[in-house]
Amino acid sequence: MNAQVMVLGTFHFNQRSDMKSAKHQAQALEVVGKLASFKPNKIAVEQRVHKQKLVNERFRLFSATGIIDNDTPWHINETVMLGFQTALKCNISKIHAIDYMRLFFYDWPIKYAKRKFPAIAEKIIQEQKQFRELKPKNGDETLTDTLAFLNSPNYISALHNAEYLSLNQVGALKNYFGTRILSSWFRRNLGIFANLQAICNDGDRVLVIYGAGHLSTLNTFVQEYNRMDFISPLVYL
Repeated sequence: MNAQVMVLGTFHFNQRSDMKSAKHQAQALEVVGKLASFKPNKIAVEQRVHKQKLVNERFRLFSATGIIDNDTPWHINETVMLGFQTALKCNISKIHAIDYMRLFFYDWPIKYAKRKFPAIAEKIIQEQKQFRELKPKNGDETLTDTLAFLNSPNYISALHNAEYLSLNQVGALKNYFGTRILSSWFRRNLGIFANLQAICNDGDRVLVIYGAGHLSTLNTFVQEYNRMDFISPLVYL
């Protein structure tokens, strides 16, 4: 039986100060309940592989109380608020660090295009502006609403096109500047997926918690790999 793999795309909790509020922490627990209904036996998170010992130690410390402490900076992130808390609810004893880091100079293709290909730079900027206008603006969304939005097929496609694929055209037919920069992003995702392959066994139910920018490539890899079955988080959110 193939491993059942669900990749939950998220924003980075430590970049939003409101994630310390009682309201948002309660909403995080609601999401944890939904994720737990998937019944994962393994959880993988966006932490670098070489920091596995640190993840182990932090999970051990957090497990002693199971309580989010706003005065402990490393508590306010998706690894702890979603990953650790789901693990405790599902009696999972280890959190897997699977991140593979490659330097990705996101702003270089735009800066280069502004100097060498201003028409292409303007085209990319407009595409990115249109993408950012997709995001909800009323401020009433719950965390579940936000995560469902980030994991919707339309949003995943729009993000991947505007923030990544659009950069690829910079220097086409000449020096392929955008392609050379973008290749490090795809290499990172291949490395992440290699690490995911390494921890998956037949019959596993694996919850992967990652930044939403990775969803287009990671979801595709999971869907196409014949040893995994893709499970959409929207079924549970």
